[in-house]
Amino acid sequence: MEKYNNKKKLKIQNYNLNKKNIFLHLVLILSTYFTFLITVLFYNSSQSPDYGKYRSYLDYYLGSANSSNLEQGNLYFYIVSQFINFGSQEINSRNIEEYISYKIQFANFFFYIVFIIGLYKVLRIYKFRKDNILLLLIVLNFFPPLVAIRVIFKPEILILGLITFCILFIEKYLKTKKLEYLISFVFFYSLIISTKFTSA
Repeated sequence: MEKYNNKKKLKIQNYNLNKKNIFLHLVLILSTYFTFLITVLFYNSSQSPDYGKYRSYLDYYLGSANSSNLEQGNLYFYIVSQFINFGSQEINSRNIEEYISYKIQFANFFFYIVFIIGLYKVLRIYKFRKDNILLLLIVLNFFPPLVAIRVIFKPEILILGLITFCILFIEKYLKTKKLEYLISFVFFYSLIISTKFTSA
């Protein structure tokens, strides 16, 4: 009888925990989208301090310049330029700033999602509880430094996502000794090095 009661109690606890996790997943999704929507509506990334500095990358990748005349890591700027290029038929003289700002933030939002997924996986490897991880990610959605790098035209948001996956792959390699994880770590780490040491 006692064994039956313990099983029943455990089932109830698991059920309540699952309900809590479902609720936290929903809050995470909504808060992530909400913060993206707020920054898109109220911040113009084409007016950010670093946009003028790196604008020549967009000119180069979008075909309006023969050279960027800069020696920074190119991956971030290339990806953002592809986001801008997709749907560029919508650009006109009245909405060009808003369009570019939206595309920069949309690309950064994509990198931020990569960061969230990577961080979640890393913390799960370290045996953190799902509900605690979800609470942390919800808080991070409103953390001012993270909000700031989601709206500016700089590669730090890309580096952040790459770092989480570097940690993930090296931890998996150390636990399993599988070569595929080591190769993945080297690949992601090389991207960080090439971007980190050239970004300013």
